[in-house]
Amino acid sequence: MNIGDYGEVSFTLRKKRKVPIDGDWYITTGFILRGEIADIDNNNVLIIDNDGMIYIPRKKDIRSFEPKERIKNQ
Repeated sequence: MNIGDYGEVSFTLRKKRKVPIDGDWYITTGFILRGEIADIDNNNVLIIDNDGMIYIPRKKDIRSFEPKERIKNQ
């Protein structure tokens, strides 16, 4: 996975709860989407999907990346 790569990415995002439920401090949401890797730093990856939405998962929360060919709009 490098900057500029396009493909299908599977990852989770975590958000901290104000009050833990059964000792769990985080809400975890899974995503599978197609998008472009816009930037990578030491801990995070910036992903922009086909609709222009921005996602910033931690590197360790990315489950898989499968390169795909871009489909050009007509």
